[in-house]
Amino acid sequence: MAKTMEASLPHDPYQPPSASLDVPVADIEPSAESAKKIKGAWMAGLVSAGITLLFVLISLGSGSAIMGINAWAFVDIGIFLGLAYGVYRRSRACAVLLFLFFLFEKIAMFASAKSMGSVPIAIIFIYLYGRGMVGTFQYHRERKAALQA
Repeated sequence: MAKTMEASLPHDPYQPPSASLDVPVADIEPSAESAKKIKGAWMAGLVSAGITLLFVLISLGSGSAIMGINAWAFVDIGIFLGLAYGVYRRSRACAVLLFLFFLFEKIAMFASAKSMGSVPIAIIFIYLYGRGMVGTFQYHRERKAALQA
């Protein structure tokens, strides 16, 4: 009976299974439209990190929190920079997280400062981050189409 089982096995049962790992990769350049949207979002992320850094340094220098910004905002700066780099690398997840993170930060800032003075600037950044989300999704749609072609 053991011989019939061995005869039915096509290979040595102690060998690991093999699979083809050759996955076609289409690393295409994004279209001009999606590249512009992506670039706008990651650059806005850098500007957000820079502005936050400026306010942190001012608040640390003066000894009082400005608009609720204190030394903990260095964490926000790191998050902005990391997500901006992810958008630069055309990550859809980073684009969505950057949009949501900025939105959450602005809502928290408006709630703590009770001031709506920077709403027009916040709307511009939300617009840029939203376009960045659209751009990354467009890029991945273009990439998928190139793979299927």
